[in-house]
Amino acid sequence: MGGVRVAALALAVLAVTACGKQEEPSVNPLLARVDGSDVYQSDMDAAWSRTFSEVDALYADDAMEERLLKSLVASRVMAHKAEATMSAEQKQEFEAVVKAWREEQLVKRYLSEHVTPQPVSNEMVESYYNKHPEMFGGGERRLYEVLTIQGTTNEETRDKAVALLGNAAAQKEWQKYARENSSADLIVHYARARADANTGDKALLAKLKTLSAGKTSAMSLAGGEATVLRVNAVEIIAPRPLIEVRDDIRRRLAPVNLKAAVKEAMDTALVGADVEYFDSKN
Repeated sequence: MGGVRVAALALAVLAVTACGKQEEPSVNPLLARVDGSDVYQSDMDAAWSRTFSEVDALYADDAMEERLLKSLVASRVMAHKAEATMSAEQKQEFEAVVKAWREEQLVKRYLSEHVTPQPVSNEMVESYYNKHPEMFGGGERRLYEVLTIQGTTNEETRDKAVALLGNAAAQKEWQKYARENSSADLIVHYARARADANTGDKALLAKLKTLSAGKTSAMSLAGGEATVLRVNAVEIIAPRPLIEVRDDIRRRLAPVNLKAAVKEAMDTALVGADVEYFDSKN
């Protein structure tokens, strides 16, 4: 850096001259002492890398370095004061946090040196595309219709609903059946819709997937209403062309490959390690 390093180097040279010895100046000179705690050039360098970017370094001057050193000294003072007010329990908790952070940084360092994710190959992309067509607008779409009678918490209404909807599977035209069998005290609701992988009601979608075209579901009495479903058709939807989604698939698979590489690195690291597990409940 600039002025701070120059000043420190000058002091080192003067000290050598006074002693009459030709020694190399310190590569990590002392810059300040805060309540007995030394601040070295290495502390300054670490603070610089945390605070400024490489672009900022191009415009560094003595004033900037002086401000950074003063900030570093002030931080050291505040850290000492904060530690002085902590209880033994708080210090123990803080040390646990520091220990966890240190271990996390060491793990990141280890992984950066030992993890090499497998590149996402064209074969992996095509395999994922073929196994998950629904992710790219493809898959199955079911056209279905539903008959519903509400208010079945009442025993009499429930019995009528069960009898009426129990006969629905034998009816060809559900809309007409609903209209002809509705009354003021027992309304049969009719609806038709379609469902695919993007359908929000996953319970409904799961039930529809068990039905092939022309099949009627078992009656449901959940939620105080009687319901039956019938699938009228199952359509196969072609997914978007692979060329359009190839990059998206690569982005999806990259974290998977990274996770596999990390798992392999973990397994390798454990080989030969002396590990004991203890039951904390005993």
